[in-house]
Amino acid sequence: MRYLAAVQTALLATLTLVSSFSASYADSGYVRLTIYKAGLIIGGSGGSGTLRFHGRTYRLSTGGLDYGLESTI
Repeated sequence: MRYLAAVQTALLATLTLVSSFSASYADSGYVRLTIYKAGLIIGGSGGSGTLRFHGRTYRLSTGGLDYGLESTI
């Protein structure tokens, strides 16, 4: 009888633990960027865009100084 009670308790504890887990989902959003680049050896780049997240829109801006020779494939 004790064995049966131990098995029932373990089963109840397992079912309680499993049912307490809930599915979690990552938030999602999207980014739209427009990048402008100019220069040969020393140049610059900049751009702007938007981040859309949770129904709100956030403005973004990028910028930087580039130097050196670049190669693209």
